[in-house]
Amino acid sequence: MSEPETQSSESIAFRDRRQKSGNPMMWMTVFTVIFVVTFGMIKSSILNHWFSLIFWAPVAYLTATAVIAVFCGLPHTLRNRAIVVAEHLGLICLMFANTAGWYLWLKGTAQAALLRGCVSAMWLLSIAGIVLIIETIRRGQLRWKPWVPKTLRLCIGAMIVTIGVEGMSLYLEPRQNSEPLPKALPKSGDHAFCVAAIGGSTTVGFPYVPNWGIGQVATLQLQERFPNQNVEFSNLAETGVNLEGAVALLRNLRRQPNFLLVYSGHNEFFYDTEELWKSQNTTWGIDRFLIHSPAFRVISPILSQTTFTSDQISDDSAFVSTTWPPFIDRRRRLRYCAHLARLFTWAKANDTTVVFCIPAADEATCTPLASFCDAKNDNIKRRVEQLWLQARERQTAERWKDAISACEDGLKIAPNFAAFHFLAGQSHRQLGQAAQAQSCFQMACERDQFPIRIRESYRIAGREVAEQHGVLIVDCPKVLRESSRDGFLDEEFFLDGVHPNLRASYLLGTTIAQTIINSSALTGEDANSARESKLLSFEECTQRLNVTKETLVSAYRTTATVLRQYHYFAADGDQNRLQAADRFAAWADQLSAGDITPGEAGTESLTE
Repeated sequence: MSEPETQSSESIAFRDRRQKSGNPMMWMTVFTVIFVVTFGMIKSSILNHWFSLIFWAPVAYLTATAVIAVFCGLPHTLRNRAIVVAEHLGLICLMFANTAGWYLWLKGTAQAALLRGCVSAMWLLSIAGIVLIIETIRRGQLRWKPWVPKTLRLCIGAMIVTIGVEGMSLYLEPRQNSEPLPKALPKSGDHAFCVAAIGGSTTVGFPYVPNWGIGQVATLQLQERFPNQNVEFSNLAETGVNLEGAVALLRNLRRQPNFLLVYSGHNEFFYDTEELWKSQNTTWGIDRFLIHSPAFRVISPILSQTTFTSDQISDDSAFVSTTWPPFIDRRRRLRYCAHLARLFTWAKANDTTVVFCIPAADEATCTPLASFCDAKNDNIKRRVEQLWLQARERQTAERWKDAISACEDGLKIAPNFAAFHFLAGQSHRQLGQAAQAQSCFQMACERDQFPIRIRESYRIAGREVAEQHGVLIVDCPKVLRESSRDGFLDEEFFLDGVHPNLRASYLLGTTIAQTIINSSALTGEDANSARESKLLSFEECTQRLNVTKETLVSAYRTTATVLRQYHYFAADGDQNRLQAADRFAAWADQLSAGDITPGEAGTESLTE
């Protein structure tokens, strides 16, 4: 065989192998999908330099494209080549967007567009199907146009999908909490009175449920003070609800309460996150039509919550680049006050005495989850993060004044950076500068962009509404400060920054009971006798409410889980919550194994 014939046969064999190896369009599409997903998951901890990202991502993609072209060949048709070019241009835009910090915005916008496109397509095809069915019946034949049968099948399929999706969404759609409050409920007998409680997880008694909680302790103290009365406790609280949801839970009342405990305010941020996301993004014009779709009303808030959380919280940085506007905070605070006013008005009309508890939280050891930095320059952002790390390192070395200096330098660049306020507060506290520390802690809480604790502005607003309506007030932060070591609220009273521990729950529950006993709502000889009798001690309460070692084991394991969830949203490098979670998990294991008893190795005592 001659040499040209040999080369020709080898070329043909190579071409055949390439054709057998697969469709080049398929492999390029598969690789593009893999690359997009992988690229979207890249963290700056892996590619720390801007130039590295710009250089290596295109090199990796072009290299893989070349390998596919060598083994599978190039697309043969003009259409397929155009698709390949579009893929390349799209990936170039993706790389630029990720580098410029637009990736999450583009992702959220694409998700929003996909949702609106799918819902619109469902309804448009369904409407078109109805029109086609009517016209087909009128004409008396199926194939009155060549395209009608296929189109009709498509539209009927869309109608079936629409009925299924919209019907299920209508069933799953959360009901509005603006339902009327209960009226004409039966009252307690002559020798009984009812205490009801509404709120979130703290009111439930989390994480000690069902044995222990603020309301449980208050009821036990009241029953001890009124031995001739049957004190009934109706805990209507649910974990995670905000005030609006808590008020709606009054529909579960079976009798008119004599006293109503209200402890709510920590969960105001987590509700209506779609409102937060839309405050930073323009509303789509088509939304005024799609709002009539149950599927859109159910999916859009969930999608918006995911998008807002992803956009707000970045675990590869110490800060977020967007913030929810002040008018949103004001609007929500006014809404919070309106629900309180509505509740207090209802209670007064039904002869129910309200005990409004101003919520308390850890201010001195619960770090902010998200700090806001609006610097557009990457060098300034890196400087802010360097100062944040520098302040933390100086605190570790107990160089408190130097740490304050680093925080002050950082606040000159990023005045709303919550972590700087918090670190400065911790340093001032160590130096014995209580007033400065208190101010810094309050500023840190107010500027936290992912708040899990009630803000001071909500406490002030809630107190004003309560005073206007003349309800009983229990200032929970004040109660705990009076029993603290140095006047600050920290892990001495709280497990995870929000939920009070055994001792704090006892102090608050006992204060609530004392407030009720001292109020003018209780009259007669029993009330006078109760005011003179002795309160149950902490040990007596734990024994009567059956708080045991097993209760602590369950509570500590639950707390460890919660702290790990909080850590997910914290800035990279902030290991405080993760370390606390490991500590609680270790305590739970040691208590369960019998290696330690309650009160040892840092665990809570059941007797002191």
